Amino acid sequence: MRIQNNTAAFNVWASYSQNSSALKKSMTKLSTGVISNTDDAAGLGISERMRAEVKGVTMARNNVNNAISLVQTADGWLQKINDMTARLKALKIEHEGIVSTTDQANIAKEFDALVNEVIRITGTTSSDTNAAAQFNGNNLLGAGKTFAVQIGASSGQTISIT
Repeated sequence: MRIQNNTAAFNVWASYSQNSSALKKSMTKLSTGVISNTDDAAGLGISERMRAEVKGVTMARNNVNNAISLVQTADGWLQKINDMTARLKALKIEHEGIVSTTDQANIAKEFDALVNEVIRITGTTSSDTNAAAQFNGNNLLGAGKTFAVQIGASSGQTISIT
């Protein structure tokens, strides 16, 4: 008994299967946009570097937004202190006017209370943890306080807020 094979047909079928599989892979890549490192190693490296850059820029944007919040918080506290110093000036002028000694004593009490409130807000040193004017646990209005803010995706892209 003899079995005949159609070798040419087998070769055609094998080529068809390989091409069909390759076409399926190509269509999947095109439809999903997913590539592997074997497809384009250099392109993948560039893509990953750009993806890291985007993440760095996103974090830098968050840092800038936090810095804006810090400045707005400090501005709010400074406005309160400005209002208090205006009141202190008015009290000083009123104290020097023609008022009774009882009124002068009451004015002095209010004056002292306002001075103590300014001290409470600002704290006595930059490391005073009891100061009211704080942002994320840092005293905003203490002596010589400087904040460094990373504003870019690369090292060294910073600004300082004093």
